[in-house]
Amino acid sequence: MKTFLVSLFVVLSLVVPVFAEEEPVWFTPLPGKEILLTAPGDPILVYAKLNNISSEPVTYVLAFIAGEKAIGSKVVTLSAYTAQDVSIQWKMPEARTEVIVTIARATDKNKKELKALAVPIGAVMVSLPEPKSEFTFGPIKEWVREMIDTLETFRIKKLEYFTRLKIEAKVVLSRTTLKDVDNLLQPETQTQSATDPTPQVEQKDNGTTLGYVKLAYVTIGKALFANKAVYFVIINIAILLIIRLVLKLLFR
Repeated sequence: MKTFLVSLFVVLSLVVPVFAEEEPVWFTPLPGKEILLTAPGDPILVYAKLNNISSEPVTYVLAFIAGEKAIGSKVVTLSAYTAQDVSIQWKMPEARTEVIVTIARATDKNKKELKALAVPIGAVMVSLPEPKSEFTFGPIKEWVREMIDTLETFRIKKLEYFTRLKIEAKVVLSRTTLKDVDNLLQPETQTQSATDPTPQVEQKDNGTTLGYVKLAYVTIGKALFANKAVYFVIINIAILLIIRLVLKLLFR
């Protein structure tokens, strides 16, 4: 069981790209005021990177949602193939809160709704910076504290990464499900080859199975990095196994 948990942790860490993409959603203190986020209620700005991939100008309505509650919206018109950072002002929540930004509505210059562009942009976990760990390990105190802080930062980034992947997987899977319904309503066509008179049914593979596999993968990844206790237990087990392996090689 221990070997399985360590293997799972290693695999999830290696499959994440080394060069991480720019985060589509993030938050900062109010600019120009040098405010340190030290207490719930401190003002913050929640940003979302909006990209217009259309060849025409598009008007977007962005919805900012914290938990299940709407905290703001923005209407932005972008020219073809342009991008813009869109933000709303909010307050630091008391508890760690996931903020999701989604395109609630998109219309072209003729006010025609573009449903294909109404998709989630991404998500970010909003919380106060966690206090640095205090240990009394003598000379190695600073090293241990920095290592723990680094591991915690790594955990937060992976949690945000898998949260964004889960949102994207759900969107893709929902579209694939619609294709499945369409395939049920439209019987599979039969074709007849010139050399083979036997009718052949065209197989439609819309990737539903792959979609569920990806959703399961990102769900496991998010669950792993969302549980801080399990995360550090796995790291401790991995460290102990490495130490055991080193000692075994040195004293065999």
